[in-house]
Amino acid sequence: DPQQQLQTQSEQQQPVQLSLPKPSGRYLRVRIADQERSPDDRVAYVVETRVLDQEATPQELRDLLGSHALQTCRYYSDFDLLRGFLELKYPDCLIPPLPDKLSSYAPWKIAGQKFDQDFLDNRRFGLELFINRVLCHRRLSLCQQVVSFLRHDSEWRLRVFTPAIGQQLDAAISARSAAFRLRSPLPAVATMRTNAAAVRAAVQAVAKAYEQLVARHYRIHRLHSTLGGILSDWCGLEEDPAFADALQTAGHYMDVYASGADSAVGEDDELLNRLREAAGFCDSVAGLCRRLELKILKAEQLEDAIAAKRDEKRRVETDSYGLSLRGLRTRLFGAQDAEQKRAALYQLETDISQLEAGLATARRSLDAGSASVDSEMADFQAQRRVDLGRLVALLCEMRAEKLHRACRIWAHSRDTFARV
Repeated sequence: DPQQQLQTQSEQQQPVQLSLPKPSGRYLRVRIADQERSPDDRVAYVVETRVLDQEATPQELRDLLGSHALQTCRYYSDFDLLRGFLELKYPDCLIPPLPDKLSSYAPWKIAGQKFDQDFLDNRRFGLELFINRVLCHRRLSLCQQVVSFLRHDSEWRLRVFTPAIGQQLDAAISARSAAFRLRSPLPAVATMRTNAAAVRAAVQAVAKAYEQLVARHYRIHRLHSTLGGILSDWCGLEEDPAFADALQTAGHYMDVYASGADSAVGEDDELLNRLREAAGFCDSVAGLCRRLELKILKAEQLEDAIAAKRDEKRRVETDSYGLSLRGLRTRLFGAQDAEQKRAALYQLETDISQLEAGLATARRSLDAGSASVDSEMADFQAQRRVDLGRLVALLCEMRAEKLHRACRIWAHSRDTFARV
């Protein structure tokens, strides 16, 4: 019976359920339940937090949570500010990436729509991934500002975005594009950056190819929708009942195939979001390498400053300034007296002591940062293999399932078209 086959085929047309697990925090689980449009044309996200195990949660985290309601509204700019704050406070940690703020063009969407519902849903999913990955981290999950971000705290932004933090964020943005050369770069940092760039290029190539494939299949779905409409209209013009019934059945099969377009696009959007997140993590690795290089640069600048001060001290002790402005002044007006020389040497020794203390602190920070980065990268690479393996396997599985559905529809409709 064609109608029974059509009903069976419609049941088989149910979307494939994504089996990619969503990350969950060590002690907390965050869900962005909804999004709402504020009066000033901004999108606010309703963030709900649930404690996974009250007894296993550390006491310091329970004290931070307090009795506040674990539901609040946050904007995208709040998530962006939180990420910038974490980069400043934890420069040795791999901070998860944020989803794109603006919609990117896709053949099945209208470009430039700020409040496109599909884009907002994808961004909400990406923000939920971001905050849960932060809560998975052993250090970031215990940050006071992260917990305050999850509480109903209206003054959170005022406490975080202080003038000092604003200046540091501006300096960090400028440092990302600054060009400098290190005397003694770490080979491990160069290797990490090269590997991250290679993985990012590979992930972007997969995402681009998959997006083109999705666009092609979307056009095929729409073509079947048009064909189904033509066959349905044609059957109304035919007087022969058998011929009209065959046309109507063929049109139903085309409509069944076309009806899976929206659900297929939703599934593909989620997979593409995961691929974009993987590419964003590669950018986070590059940012981590950049912050480590800035620590090396700071140590080298302190070494140069100490060398310059020691050279100046030697010149003061020997009164040999060479062809400099101070040397010319010494020749014209005579050398400094003993008291002035003693004061200058004391000031130089004080400056050298302060610079050496700063250099020792910078080297300790660099050593600790290098060890922390090694640990972060080991955890990241282990998790990346699992996530990318599952993602690619699911991607292939979903495409194969969709092709099988198309083959089944056309296999059932072959006899119908033979009748036509």
